[in-house]
Amino acid sequence: MPGGKGSTSSTITAGQTATYGLLAVAGSGFTDTVNLSCTGAPQASSCTVNPPNSQLGASTVAGTIPQPVTVSVTTTPYQAATVAKVTALPWYALVAIPTMLLSLRTRSRKLRRSLFSVVPTVSSLQVASCVGGSTDPPATGYTLTVTATSSKSTHSAQLTLIVH
Repeated sequence: MPGGKGSTSSTITAGQTATYGLLAVAGSGFTDTVNLSCTGAPQASSCTVNPPNSQLGASTVAGTIPQPVTVSVTTTPYQAATVAKVTALPWYALVAIPTMLLSLRTRSRKLRRSLFSVVPTVSSLQVASCVGGSTDPPATGYTLTVTATSSKSTHSAQLTLIVH
C-alpha cells in the first residue's frame, strides 16, 4: 500500500500531527471497496485514515488507477513538569514545619539560629533539584499499521512515528 506519494517515517514533537501520504493500488484483476484503518498510535493520540474507504480496481489502458490516502496521527503535548513542583511541597513541609516547631521550644539562642539557617538551606537545595535540566522524555518510536480490508482480502503496511 505505501506508494511513491510520501515518506513512511515521520519525526515530530509531542503535541504535533504527523501526516503520511500513501497510494492505494489494486492488483491485477482486483475490483472491490476497501475499508482502511490505522492502529499503533501513542496513548491518548488519534490515528485517522482519509478516506476511510475507497473503491479500487478502476482501470485505464495504462493499468489500475491509484487512490491517494492520507494517514494523520495527532499526538498530545507532554506535561510532566507540573509533577515535579507538586512532589517538592510535601518534602519541604515534612522538614521545615517540625524543625521550626522544635526550634521554638529550644531555649538556646545559638541552636535556634542554627536551625533557622539549616531549614532555608535544605529547602532551597530541594527546590533547586526540581528546577533545570530537561523534563521532556526521550524520543519514543511507534510502528503504525494501516490495514486495507475488503470482502476478498486484507493487506497492511507499516509506518514509523518518532515522538520527542
